[in-house]
Amino acid sequence: MIATQTWDRFGSKAEIEGLFRELQRRNLHFLYQRTTELWMPCVDGCYGHCCIVKNIHSDFHTPLPLSQEDKQYPLAGLRFLFVFLDNTETHKGKQADQDFETDQFIKDQGSISLRYPYSGELSESHAREIVDEIQRKLQEALLT
Repeated sequence: MIATQTWDRFGSKAEIEGLFRELQRRNLHFLYQRTTELWMPCVDGCYGHCCIVKNIHSDFHTPLPLSQEDKQYPLAGLRFLFVFLDNTETHKGKQADQDFETDQFIKDQGSISLRYPYSGELSESHAREIVDEIQRKLQEALLT
């Protein structure tokens, strides 16, 4: 039997593709494992206006419409719903700290971050539960 090769640092490619197929089956239009560049305008005392840019490497993401509050700002960027599948074997120690910083940046930017930890292989029933929760969170985000 051939060992499953890992896809980036998130788990096996087959597990993630299975979850992606379930999202597609439910007509949830997520983008699959692409790097997204988030930027956040800020004001610096020394340099005046500046922009913080960070690359986000999520398993899935989808754009969200701007909320009514954000529409009044001409520099408001896009909002996203990011989904991360965290295998507990690879997401610990230093990686967990980086995950926390990434989640904080996503929240500060006005987007939403969902993390789903799992250990071992991602079972089909657990994948369906994750997709159910993603669908619920997406509907909540679209209503705000």
